[in-house]
Amino acid sequence: MKYIKDASQFFNLMLPSGFREFFRRPFGVVFRGDEREVAESLIRFVKKANPLKFICVGDMVFRWMLNYNFIPDVVVVDFKISRRNVSFDFDRSVFNGVFKVSNPAGFITCSAWITIQYVLSLPGRYLVEVDGEEDLLALPAVLCAPIGSIVSFGLPGEGVIAVPVNLISRREAFRLLSLLKPSRLD
Repeated sequence: MKYIKDASQFFNLMLPSGFREFFRRPFGVVFRGDEREVAESLIRFVKKANPLKFICVGDMVFRWMLNYNFIPDVVVVDFKISRRNVSFDFDRSVFNGVFKVSNPAGFITCSAWITIQYVLSLPGRYLVEVDGEEDLLALPAVLCAPIGSIVSFGLPGEGVIAVPVNLISRREAFRLLSLLKPSRLD
């Protein structure tokens, strides 16, 4: 058994490269098709479910929601699609606040996790801008969102996944979380 004398040095979680495939398997409801089909299906799904919070992780999904004037409660974006910088105009005043966090690719930083947890506790709409990569941040969103929420994120090349936050999705998120390893960023 390995003991860590001072856990305070490990404020981040890293996804080892051998486990990346586990994060590519969808769990939740998958919407496939072109932008219009996916966006309209996701919006119908969310409206029907009437979630406590609707969380959107990823630029493409957020852009699609903007195109249909459907603003999530929490948005987590890095202004990149397929690792390429993107820019799109939107009215930031629809959000009650904007938070900026650093989160390198393959990591979940403590500050990103705590920021997501914090904004999910607040009433209103919030934007979390990520310097780095937001892909893994769907995991803390599922684990921190109130039961009865929905977390959506892109499935590259296929469409969008919507994860209803319930005991089953939390169990799966905890299973995936166990694959990450405490790590320093240096």
